[in-house]
Amino acid sequence: MRYRVVHRPRSLADFANFASQRENFKITSKSHVQTDHPAQEHLWGVHPSRPPVTMRRTIGQIAFMRSDSGTEPNLRWGGYCRRGFTLMELLLVIAIIALLAALILPAVSIAKGHAQSAFCKNLMRQMGQALEMYVHANGSKYPYYLGAAGLSYGDAVGIDRKARGLVYWSSKLYPYYPMNWTNAGYHCPGYKGITTGPIDKGAADRFGSYTYNLWGVQVHDPGLRKHFGLGPCLFWPGDNPVSEAQLAVPSEMLSVGESRWQKQSHQLGGSDAMKCGLQDTVATRHGKKYNQLFCDVHVEAMDPSVLFDPKKTARIWNYDHEPHPEFW
Repeated sequence: MRYRVVHRPRSLADFANFASQRENFKITSKSHVQTDHPAQEHLWGVHPSRPPVTMRRTIGQIAFMRSDSGTEPNLRWGGYCRRGFTLMELLLVIAIIALLAALILPAVSIAKGHAQSAFCKNLMRQMGQALEMYVHANGSKYPYYLGAAGLSYGDAVGIDRKARGLVYWSSKLYPYYPMNWTNAGYHCPGYKGITTGPIDKGAADRFGSYTYNLWGVQVHDPGLRKHFGLGPCLFWPGDNPVSEAQLAVPSEMLSVGESRWQKQSHQLGGSDAMKCGLQDTVATRHGKKYNQLFCDVHVEAMDPSVLFDPKKTARIWNYDHEPHPEFW
């Protein structure tokens, strides 16, 4: 085992101090180290061709290094060789990174969901304000889900059977909320389905991110030809749009909501006709909530297991604020 002494001089006084200390300092091992070049002892203390060192000790301004490898170090003032990472150290670092990722990613996902929910609520408030302006400009009545033919402003219109040529509720809001149905203004950031075309062949309702309350709490049709939503279809006999005066509790009456759709279903998107009932599994968009717009223009996030259960929320689906169990 050999030793090498590296002196890191800082001033002339250091050289003088080193010269005085060298006589009193001895470097020993199993055998005493000898030097063949006394002229170089002021720099190395031993011949530079001898094996380098990696163990480092510093006494005063003198650095001592020891090595068993027999490889030459970089000959620099106070320099020494560094070893690489061991396998255990590398695995430990990887494990720590994986643990941090496992802790951070769920938080990032939750934060993203909250951001999307806030954006969605903002869109729904704008729809609610447009809906309120429409009501005030049209005899205090809410629009039909599918109403009389008229300006569609480039938006979708009914294309089959009795719906042919009729205008959807979203087109009626265009003067107050100038967005077409396929525009981002009617697209929730958490919705991944399509926003165009009928749900099924011959169906009046279409794919979309948001829904309009036309049926009320109706889970199945008992043949009563009566609905308690805001605006039915024009061709439904005996039904007319609801007036603002007919709303028993505007702050507890649903007007627009997020469509029901899950990615694993056979359909390509959700229906824009609001539907109550727990007949299928409901996929959530913003964590575990669905945003819902009420007739007083406030927006509320609701648990779908509560929202679509008529036993718990039947009253908020109907303009007269009665449960009407005959429809469910």
